[in-house]
Amino acid sequence: MITRNEITLLVVSMAACLGGYLLPEAAIFTTKLPSICLVMMMFLSFLSIPVRSVVQTTLRKKRMVLWLCSTKMLGWPLLVGIASYYIVPQFTIVMVIMAGMCSGSTSPYFGILMKGDAPLLVVLVVLTSLIAPITLPLLVKLYGGNDLQVPVYSLGLSLSLYIFLPLLLAECVSRFWSKITEEIIRYRSLVSVFLFAVTNFAVFANNSISISANLGDIKRCFVIACGASLCFMLGGYFSAYTFEKKEKIAAMIAFAMTNNILVIVLCGEYFGHLELLVAALYTIPFFLIIVPIHWLALTIRN
Repeated sequence: MITRNEITLLVVSMAACLGGYLLPEAAIFTTKLPSICLVMMMFLSFLSIPVRSVVQTTLRKKRMVLWLCSTKMLGWPLLVGIASYYIVPQFTIVMVIMAGMCSGSTSPYFGILMKGDAPLLVVLVVLTSLIAPITLPLLVKLYGGNDLQVPVYSLGLSLSLYIFLPLLLAECVSRFWSKITEEIIRYRSLVSVFLFAVTNFAVFANNSISISANLGDIKRCFVIACGASLCFMLGGYFSAYTFEKKEKIAAMIAFAMTNNILVIVLCGEYFGHLELLVAALYTIPFFLIIVPIHWLALTIRN
C-alpha cells in the first residue's frame, strides 16, 4: 500500500529532521527558510487542483461538504481539545492544531489509491484551507487561554499568508501560462520532496537547542503522534458514518492526513519543543495510517 515515493519522502524528511538537529549552527542561514518553502509547496499543491471541479463537486454534494467541513474544522477539534485537556493536558494545544488543520494536499492522491471519493477530497482540501486562517487561531486561543503567549492576530495572518498567497499565484500561473504549469506539474513530486526536506532541516536547526534540552520527551511525543493519527482516522469514520463507502474513506483520509508541513512550520515558529516534536514525528504515522484505513475500508459495506 505504501509506494516508493511515500517511503522516500518519509526517509528524506526524517533524515532532514536529524540533520537540522545535529547542525544548530545552520540556524544563522535557515531562519526564514520554512516560511519560503511552505509557500512554494502550497503553490505546487494548488497548481494541480482544477477550480471548476471544486465548484461542481461542492454544488452537487453541498450538504455533505458543509457537514464535513464544519465537523473537521470546528466540531472535531473542539472534541479533541476537551479530551486532550483531561487525558494529556501538556499536548492539548498541538492536538487541537493538528485536529483543526486543513486537509493535506496529498489527500486526493491517497483517495485514488484507496478507492475513495477523490473529487470530494479535492473540495475538502481547498475549503478547509480557506477556513483554517479563521478557525484555527480561535481554537488555539480558546484552549491556550491567557497562559499562551501567542498573538491570535499574528497566527491568523501567518496562516492567511501561507494559504492565500500560493493559491492566488497558482490560479494566475495556471490561467495565463498553461505550458509553464504543465512543466511545473511534471517535476512537482521531486521538487516537493526537496522542499519538504529543506523545511524540516530548517525547522529543526532553528529549534535544535531547545530540543536537546528535552530529549527525554521523544518517546512520549511519538506515542502521542501515533495515537493522534488513529484518533483522527476514527473521527473521520464516525463523521461520515451514514455516508457511502467511498465517502467514508475520503473522510478518514481528510481527517487523518492533515497539512502536517504547515503544522510543523507553525509549531516551530510559535510554540515550544513538545509541539514541534509531535508535529515532526507525526510524519511517520501520516503515511503508515493508510494501512488501518485500508483495513477499516475492507470492513465497510457499500
